[in-house]
Amino acid sequence: MIVTFFGSPGSGKGTQAELTAKTLGLAHVSTGKHFRREIQQGTPLGLEIREVMEAGQLVSDEIVNELVFSIIGKLPGALLDGYPRNPVQAESLDEYLENAGRRVDVAVFLDVPKAEAVARLAGRRHCSKCGAHAPFAAERCGGCGAGLMRRNDDDPAVIRRRFTEYHLKTKPLEIYYSDKLVRVNGIGSVEQVHERVMKAMKPWR
Repeated sequence: MIVTFFGSPGSGKGTQAELTAKTLGLAHVSTGKHFRREIQQGTPLGLEIREVMEAGQLVSDEIVNELVFSIIGKLPGALLDGYPRNPVQAESLDEYLENAGRRVDVAVFLDVPKAEAVARLAGRRHCSKCGAHAPFAAERCGGCGAGLMRRNDDDPAVIRRRFTEYHLKTKPLEIYYSDKLVRVNGIGSVEQVHERVMKAMKPWR
């Protein structure tokens, strides 16, 4: 089974994708986590990705496709978090999967009003060591205990650019995946939203 999660910046798709992957027994493939790992390791790819992300832009389709295909080609099933980000990537993914006799089974869209998403991003912090997102009230990472810091791409000016990129490039996926789209209200506690996700996905499970 191949599932893709998408939504605006600050929609909570990363948290929900991880929970849903665990519930369904699928590998959680987060392009964001893979990118941050490259950045933390200081690889040439990581340096390129950091420059793009800090400018509020999206990493090139070619780089993202190559990374994702190298991962999912080894997996029997996967939940794709943050990929595809635009119809061009979606077409490349469909072509890759079709050649392997597979397909995207369902696309989950987390629907969160822009004002709420911006407020979440403005208060978001992440672990300086492992990169995990932290609850707003947390003082240290709940996973490894390291200190917390703000992501450069959560700067207010960058947030505005990220939303512009999202509306131009990612939102059209709602139309691309219209025949397999599951729209979920992303407002509420993590548990409430996860329950909605699982209920909405029931026909595909």
